[in-house]
Amino acid sequence: MKKIGDFLFSSKMMAVVLALFAVSIAVATFIENDFGSSSARALVYNARWFEFLLLIGIINLSGTIVTKELYRKEKFTVFLFHLSFIVILIGAAITRFTGFEGSMSIREGESSRAVLTDRTYLEVRSGDNENSWHKIFPVFFSERGGNKFKSSFNYNGTDYQLRCKSFVANAVPEISPDSNGKPLAELVYTDAMGRKNLIITAGEQKSAGTITFSFQAPGSDTSAVQLTAVEDSLFFTAPFPVSRTGMTDQTVMMLGQNESHRFYPLQLYAFKG
Repeated sequence: MKKIGDFLFSSKMMAVVLALFAVSIAVATFIENDFGSSSARALVYNARWFEFLLLIGIINLSGTIVTKELYRKEKFTVFLFHLSFIVILIGAAITRFTGFEGSMSIREGESSRAVLTDRTYLEVRSGDNENSWHKIFPVFFSERGGNKFKSSFNYNGTDYQLRCKSFVANAVPEISPDSNGKPLAELVYTDAMGRKNLIITAGEQKSAGTITFSFQAPGSDTSAVQLTAVEDSLFFTAPFPVSRTGMTDQTVMMLGQNESHRFYPLQLYAFKG
């Protein structure tokens, strides 16, 4: 035990730990620059080996203070030097295990209580409106991480198991021709979070912000904007007036409600703002 203690509390161990910290943080910086912050957290900051390195550093510095009696008056400056590193490492540990990162958008003259966290979650939903069920699983996927995930849950007396087979970073849906496929419509719109794309298939009903679009869906909501495909053109019928602005000449035209209108290129359509 004495040999183990001498090794853990030695100056050589301290030098090795500090060197590994420096190299790890430097590598994490390059990983973050090339593959994003999520990859840096998955491979370095949130990795078990980095947590172990953090623990070894605290043990080494604490043991050095005790074994070499750095708390004595004549060694007070060295004691403060070691103590400062302990405080830094403990602070890093507290941030790692209890803190979170996020962003808050506040417009001038307004207040906000909502924070958009950088953490990601896998949400599972099942059932209908009368017997709906959902569960949220915190996950941590990244472009260069191992992305291991395995969990289980019980729904209506049946056990289910979830596993991550693969992860594609920054995945976006693509439309490709299919002779046996259904008609598709891609709507580009903006909301408070910026530009978004909505792909809707014939027979579906989806929402874009506060507006619901129904693409030839039977029994759809009467308050929804009805989309219809006629040959290579897309038409819509809205239960409210819609404005159309020409993107070249900025001319504005109001389109009547409950009437069929065709989508034309280079036009901006405003549905309730």
